[in-house]
Amino acid sequence: MRAVPLVLLLLSAALGEDSSPEDIQTLHDRYRMEHRDHTLSDVESYRTLDMALKLTVDMEMEQITGEVVQRFVKLRPPASYTHLGLERGLVLDVGEAVSVRSVEDADTGRALSHGVECTKTYNGDAYTGVMRCALVVEEGLEGVGEFSLRIHYSVSNATSALHFIPPHQTHGGARSFLVSVTQPSNTRGWIPCQDTAAVKFPFRAEVTVRGPYRVLMSGLQAGRPVRVRGGAWTRTSFEQALPVPPYLIAITVADVQSVEVVKEGGIPMRVWAERPVLQALKDSSLLSVMPRMMDICIAKLGQYPWGRYDVVITPPGYIFGGMEYPGMNYVSSTTLDLNRLSSRPNYAFTQMLAHEMIHSWFGDIVTPSYVGDSWLAEGITVFIEFEVMEELYGEEVGMFIRRKKFTSLKTAILGYSERSRVLTPYLFHKHPMEGLSYVTYNKGALFMEYLVSVFDRPAVEGMLRKFLERFYFQSVDTEDFLHVLREAIPQTIWTIEEELTEWLRLPGTDIPMELFPSDVFDFCSVLYQVFTRRKIKEADFNIKDIADVYLYGNGTMAHLAPTIHKQIIVVLERLGKAASKKGMTKSRINGWKKLANRLDSFFGFSKIYKTDPYTFTAWVTLALAVNHTSTEEVLLDYLEHYGRVEMVYAVLGATEKTVLRQQMAEVLATKHNLVVYPGYIERWLKLFVEMFRVE
Repeated sequence: MRAVPLVLLLLSAALGEDSSPEDIQTLHDRYRMEHRDHTLSDVESYRTLDMALKLTVDMEMEQITGEVVQRFVKLRPPASYTHLGLERGLVLDVGEAVSVRSVEDADTGRALSHGVECTKTYNGDAYTGVMRCALVVEEGLEGVGEFSLRIHYSVSNATSALHFIPPHQTHGGARSFLVSVTQPSNTRGWIPCQDTAAVKFPFRAEVTVRGPYRVLMSGLQAGRPVRVRGGAWTRTSFEQALPVPPYLIAITVADVQSVEVVKEGGIPMRVWAERPVLQALKDSSLLSVMPRMMDICIAKLGQYPWGRYDVVITPPGYIFGGMEYPGMNYVSSTTLDLNRLSSRPNYAFTQMLAHEMIHSWFGDIVTPSYVGDSWLAEGITVFIEFEVMEELYGEEVGMFIRRKKFTSLKTAILGYSERSRVLTPYLFHKHPMEGLSYVTYNKGALFMEYLVSVFDRPAVEGMLRKFLERFYFQSVDTEDFLHVLREAIPQTIWTIEEELTEWLRLPGTDIPMELFPSDVFDFCSVLYQVFTRRKIKEADFNIKDIADVYLYGNGTMAHLAPTIHKQIIVVLERLGKAASKKGMTKSRINGWKKLANRLDSFFGFSKIYKTDPYTFTAWVTLALAVNHTSTEEVLLDYLEHYGRVEMVYAVLGATEKTVLRQQMAEVLATKHNLVVYPGYIERWLKLFVEMFRVE
């Protein structure tokens, strides 16, 4: 007999002696939803069936106005909200920057009573608080059944869900670039809704914008854009007929152009980007990888259902590396080395592209219901990402990427609390973004590699296909995954039941690096020794030889060309950590300064911040640790230009110079919209500004 959790016993007592196990399970599911998914919506009483948006986007004023019509089914009587003057009501999540003007019955036009209430939760201190707002509407429906609401509202640029990237953080430099920032449960910041991945529904949209902007959404465009209002405005319609969770409803408004990626008989593909980036991509062979990658994914995961596959190359100001909106993936231009797109494989771009494309299945089709189960999307996606990169570029590249990911995990978790090391964290009173960490991505992938080591790769891949088939377009949790795992591998799964609990519920992270042998990764240690002028037998080359292959792809070490870019990044990260150690002697510090100057003279690291920000970010820690003048001179321009979280963090944490910190605080305060950064990151950045900005 399985032990009954205490919470179920308490819920059973609350229900009474006549309660059935089904009732208890329903309340338990609700308990998990309310405390782990950060929504105030009562999805046990109401469910969204579909949504229709009619919006106007003003790029100059940076605001959206319009209406949303949502159809719901009422499953049972909801709770009462007498403190808002409502006897009972439908609860929707809504952001603080959303202004609700009116709510009406969409079928009859009757105005409905409604109210908004916000609460702040705490967990010890103000910086871990989560603000949650609820729109409560008296729907007036007796009994159960379907009904529709029309909500008129507006959204200001104070929302964290829409990022109006300013011109100075784009490649065009003339116009703003609007992107959605909705993961994992932030759609409420631009649409009042049941903002939880536990519900999925189709949507339609009609978006009007003024000026030379193109509107894109995570749905298929319905017809051509239409000129309206005397031709100054453009109206574009979209439809997503497949059910998606709210966080996958996305909008992009930008001055972009596109190129079609052609493969006869394949999935229609198009890449959207600002003119300078698109031209560089056209002149390279980089886009040819997209159809090959899609074929690999379909062979592994089954039919691609989203109709077409578009990629939006987001500008430098975008705060993430990518995002998996259905049929409209984001990939940051920071993954591109724009000066050398044709001279070497661009693994940063293709790896990010692979990650977002795989999400078309894990995340978009099968979606974790709770943020605490996000490993089901992110960890499994990283696991398959390894395999896709391996099929594209060979086993050695696949193993190198595995070693790099798991080495980063091993380092990162040293600073994590035990609670944060758990693969399925309990996030009560925590910001939802805390459910998306190195652990979610890399420990999740490591767990899948563990399953491969116990069984074999074909068995695990077959289990994943069954998981997709069983829960096609449904929301799932870890128990659903374990059910399919036990069903797919019934003969031997019982032998690792204890290990499954350790992997999923406990903080331990055993990383058996011997499972991922990589000569390419091990060679990074040789490069490190050569860079620091230590004589070793394996090295029959010097820094100039490495610089030649890195910069030009030729020379005596030309065989390293396919991987040297990633290897250099690994070495720079190691050098940065070593140079940042406290308590070094003056002679040792001078030695690191000479090394930084020497590397910069060969590789030009301080000059690549606008063309190869990935490598520059790895270089920053070493350069700032030794007060490298050439790097410090471009640092503020770099910080002003880029918004990606990892890059901003790298710069802010790499210097202790008070004057430089004051200058960086000024850039953050005046050139960045800090609101769009997820909760705890926003608070950290604002704290940095408060500490160092000189008014």
